[in-house]
Amino acid sequence: MANLSAPWTERFRVPLIRGVDVAANAPTRGLVASNVSGTFQLHAWDVRSGRLRALTNRAAGTIAGAISPDGRFIYYHDDAGGNELGHFVRIRSRAALQRASRRVCRRIRRSASASAAPATGSASSPPTTAPTMSP
Repeated sequence: MANLSAPWTERFRVPLIRGVDVAANAPTRGLVASNVSGTFQLHAWDVRSGRLRALTNRAAGTIAGAISPDGRFIYYHDDAGGNELGHFVRIRSRAALQRASRRVCRRIRRSASASAAPATGSASSPPTTAPTMSP
C-alpha cells in the first residue's frame, strides 16, 4: 500500500479551477468552479486580486454556474444528490447585498427621523411621553 502522506502525493491534491467565466459588462467580477475545499464548488472571483470566495457548499458539489452580464448575480442548478432534478438558484453578489443593505438602513433612518419629528399643525394635541415602568 502506498504512503498517502508522502511528499510526492501533494501534487495530486493541488486545487483545480475550471469553468472560468467573467461578467461581460463587469470585467473585474468572475465565477469559477474549484475543488479548493475538497469538492468542486462555485466561487466568486475578484479578477483584480485573484481572490476566490466560496458561494456554494453542497455535499454533491457544484461544477456549473453562470454569472450575469453586470456581475451582480450568480445562477446555478440545485439538484438533490446530483440527479439533475431540481431548480435554478440565483445568488446576489456581496457588493449587491451591501448596497441593498445600505438602502434599507437609509430608509429605516428616514422613517425613524420622520416619526421622531414633532407634529405640526394642532397646537392642542397633548405632548407625547414615553411610557414608564414601575418596579
